[in-house]
Amino acid sequence: MNEDFYDILNLPDNAPAASIARASQARQREIAQDPDMTPDEKQAATAAVHEAHETLSDRERRAQYDVHLQQVREESARPKSAAKKHESFSYPKIGLALTIIFAIGYFSITGYRGHQHRLENERIAAAAAETKKLASEQEERNQKAAVREAEARVLAEQKRIDQERMLNERGIKTDKYLPRAK
Repeated sequence: MNEDFYDILNLPDNAPAASIARASQARQREIAQDPDMTPDEKQAATAAVHEAHETLSDRERRAQYDVHLQQVREESARPKSAAKKHESFSYPKIGLALTIIFAIGYFSITGYRGHQHRLENERIAAAAAETKKLASEQEERNQKAAVREAEARVLAEQKRIDQERMLNERGIKTDKYLPRAK
């Protein structure tokens, strides 16, 4: 138990039992909505939230956990002896190896995330190009429809003029028979 369940759920140590479920649900929503977490990280974080909820919701398990947490906090608050400090620095090769491993892992993860961002940007650019193409095609259809409508108006006006001319040739007044095109 290296993790502090209260920190995982963002709760104080003396939080009432009723707030644990709400905090657990809120934390799971935060995890689900975090765009920077990979699916594996989300799964691990969700499992930690679930374990924290299960432990803190049960009275007996919470009491045992609180005792254990207090012991861990007391141990970490004690100053380390000089011998232990010396031991931790006596293995520079292990420290270097861990630093190298950490660096490789870090650059692998950032490279992978950078690749994901590039792919996402390419998808966005492709979607934008498709949207622009569809908008262009719709504009072209609208222009063709406007031309057809204008041609239909011209033909209707021409037909009206021809009918008016024919009626005038027969001596019939056209004002009351043929309405003007609008």
